[in-house]
Amino acid sequence: MQRSFGQEPQVVFLMPLLEGLDGVKKMSKSYDNYIGIEEPPKEQFGKVMSIPDDLILRYYKLCLGYDEESLRRVERRVESGENPMEIKLDLAEEIVRLYHSEAKAKKAGEEFLKVFSKNEEPEDIGEFYVKKGEKIWIVELLYKAGLVNSMGDARRLIKQGALKIHGEKVSDYTLNISFEKETFLRLGRRRFLKVIPTK
Repeated sequence: MQRSFGQEPQVVFLMPLLEGLDGVKKMSKSYDNYIGIEEPPKEQFGKVMSIPDDLILRYYKLCLGYDEESLRRVERRVESGENPMEIKLDLAEEIVRLYHSEAKAKKAGEEFLKVFSKNEEPEDIGEFYVKKGEKIWIVELLYKAGLVNSMGDARRLIKQGALKIHGEKVSDYTLNISFEKETFLRLGRRRFLKVIPTK
């Protein structure tokens, strides 16, 4: 076609687009629905686990390059009624192994199960220091601790019920809070923080 128009012929590679974590739009940083290949193993693992179940086969094919026979094996697992979480655990481990290592993939899987299945605190949780007994606006705390990109994000997530303080849901973004002892915060599924009061 290009020759017919007097143009230099070119080779074109057409690749399918991979849907992001929302399961609808293409994976993109702009849509904030992506899994970064340079992200830490724990983050990669958690994000893979959050993909919609109906994308499992697509991720096996496009992220891992499974051939038809390997895809059929995964498809049989899906059709057999196996818990999708078990299949995604294998998928997440393979993706993390691809970009990191076998050991880091195993550790990320163990950490995921510890936090999300057994409801325990993660091992390498971030810490944020505040003055003991001094009140701080919860939105400001989340922003300064680096759990959110903006104070607007913090307000939105709190309103949506994504914040838990010592396992108790907090939905009041106007809350001013003080800390007398170490306190565990969880924001959404993958963000954790230990608030440590100092004198």
